[in-house]
Amino acid sequence: MILKISAPTPHGKQAHVLVMVLVVVTICAIALMSYLQLVNAQNRTVSRSQGWNAAVPVTEAGVEEALAHLNANSDSGLNVDGWTKIGTYYRMERSVGDSYYVVTITVTNTILPIIEARGFCRMPLLVQNNGGPFFLAMPQGYTSPRQGYVGRGVRIKTRRNGSLTKAMLSKGKIDVGGAVNVDSFNSCDPTM
Repeated sequence: MILKISAPTPHGKQAHVLVMVLVVVTICAIALMSYLQLVNAQNRTVSRSQGWNAAVPVTEAGVEEALAHLNANSDSGLNVDGWTKIGTYYRMERSVGDSYYVVTITVTNTILPIIEARGFCRMPLLVQNNGGPFFLAMPQGYTSPRQGYVGRGVRIKTRRNGSLTKAMLSKGKIDVGGAVNVDSFNSCDPTM
């Protein structure tokens, strides 16, 4: 009878393969989670940028509304056509699709009115539902007057032109029946 006696292995070397596999898997999991967080943050940033940039045309629409209102109603009063007077300024809010703008005209000086327009656009759902990364806490996002909207604003100092801004003025009635005689200045004629 032959007996084989094996030497006992030390306890530290018994699970070295298992420990190595766990270390490699942990490193791969951390790298994968970091990469997924980076992609998630980039996707949110792009979505927020698209919502932010979509508010610019809405703001421009508010500016156009205010300029048209100033040109049409500056002499008769600005408290018409849906504009509301609040203290020293006039305010208008209007929807454009699912976006909206708020415009104010401040008239402290009748020659130099100030227009402030703020356009608000709905944020993409990815940014509205700001759940944050997988295991880190994130601060809350942008807050606006309506939940889920992002806004941009401009302030414009305007100036009224003089009274002779029209191409042709008349002292009396204008007859458009064909018997109109207009005397004008021709700047191309050197004899005039």
